[in-house]
Amino acid sequence: MVRVLDRLAPSTGIGLVAYGDIEYDRVTHVQPIELTTAMASVMGFINGLELRMGKGDGENNDNPEALDTALGEAIAMNWRAGSERRYIIVITDAPAYPNKETVALGRARDFAAPGEQFVSTVMVGSRDAERFLRELANSGRGQFVDDVGGQSLMAAILLAVLGI
Repeated sequence: MVRVLDRLAPSTGIGLVAYGDIEYDRVTHVQPIELTTAMASVMGFINGLELRMGKGDGENNDNPEALDTALGEAIAMNWRAGSERRYIIVITDAPAYPNKETVALGRARDFAAPGEQFVSTVMVGSRDAERFLRELANSGRGQFVDDVGGQSLMAAILLAVLGI
């Protein structure tokens, strides 16, 4: 996906934020991708992802996740200075914690407010998060993409960016 986006728009800036449950010592893991020539570090990051994500001691035994924290990390990431459009794409099967939904929605709204910035969502796995992910995409002026039907993740991400 990184290579495809780099060919389509060489000024594309990409970063990944993996997130899990608030019960872990480290809830988020950030991987900025400055150049596609650094693919070894990107692939190492991606290959290290797993279900029930979290680092250190902790458990992930409930459905909500620390989505508000991950969104904050993504917004604070070092964005490419010359980028005209900025996208955050949330890919998940779980909503934010109920007491943090308002925080996540506010972050999406604030990020999307100044022009060409968007928060889109891709729902994978179950439909438990559909209501919240639709609301998050709406707050971020982005797209909600339902990937539960089995399309490729790459297709879902492109739909989230292209808005078609």
